Amino acid sequence: MKALKMTGPNKMIIDDVPIPELESEDEILVEVYYCGICKSDIELLHGTHPHMVNKNCFYPVIPGHEWSGVVVKAGKDVSEFVIGDRVVGDVSLGCGHCDMCKTGRFNLCPTRDVIGSFRNRQGAFAQYIRTHRRSLYKIPDKLTLKEAATIEPAATAAYATKKSKVKYGDRVLIMGDGSIGLFAIETCKAFGAGEIVLIGSWPEKLEVAKNIGADYAFSYRTGNAIGEVKTVMKDKMFDVVIDCSGKTSSINQAIDLVKPGGVVGMVSFYDKSSEVKMNDIITKDAEIQGILASPNMFNGTLLNMANGLVDAKPLITQEFAFKDIENAFECMESRDEMSVKIVVNIKGE
Repeated sequence: MKALKMTGPNKMIIDDVPIPELESEDEILVEVYYCGICKSDIELLHGTHPHMVNKNCFYPVIPGHEWSGVVVKAGKDVSEFVIGDRVVGDVSLGCGHCDMCKTGRFNLCPTRDVIGSFRNRQGAFAQYIRTHRRSLYKIPDKLTLKEAATIEPAATAAYATKKSKVKYGDRVLIMGDGSIGLFAIETCKAFGAGEIVLIGSWPEKLEVAKNIGADYAFSYRTGNAIGEVKTVMKDKMFDVVIDCSGKTSSINQAIDLVKPGGVVGMVSFYDKSSEVKMNDIITKDAEIQGILASPNMFNGTLLNMANGLVDAKPLITQEFAFKDIENAFECMESRDEMSVKIVVNIKGE
């Protein structure tokens, strides 16, 4: 099969590699139709991803973890999926037996693999991918395979919303206008948030944010976003602040803007350590929630996507053919062209 290999910092090729063989009777082989590009894929390419830095991933690696496809082969113990089923799958693959897995926190399994990165588990920028039956979910008929390929960032946003304890009528500030930040607007609405404000960068993304449910959207590039937020909110603080920016400067801004007793949810990896205003967290009796991946959120998010509560279509801004994947990565990093979610058409429908 054809697969994208990252062979070193800023080096990639489409290469011929063997189609994965099933290694147990509860595994499934999926033909990949679409795979989205994530910021973490860019970090893998540059060698700056935390898994690379911590030596838990190394070159060569086949990246890609935001995928959709069709079942083409299943082990003898698989009864819930058949050949031809349209499916998506979890990023974190737990062992299924440890305490973390038994309590549903397979994203923290000490022996987990992560599709496309951790322990060099093969990713989905390839024509086929091998995974476990417990990690697969059927795509509702109402969703296209292209829309379904965005389930991972959508489910991560839903997990961030849930873990940040967003509830009916809450004022929510979302920091960062990447796909998770924009999906978080929709998931916070679905959870009943009363007022949603976004701080981002691109003017075009701010328009997308307002079109999908943000009450206000401000740019840190073109003005004093924090000051504008305080003005429009009449200095009211937020019940919840969800930081999807990955910028260390935003951490203390989030702490400043959350109300006493509120919650700061932290989704992104940060490129460096930061001094955090812990005394402010203490005196506010506030919470900081770390958020990793999207455990147990795929089914609910797929249902909400099928019912229109979460809509991927406005966030899919570019599509590239597999053969043009280098152009897709260049587009992702470009400062000349706005992108939210770029999908790569692996199958070539």
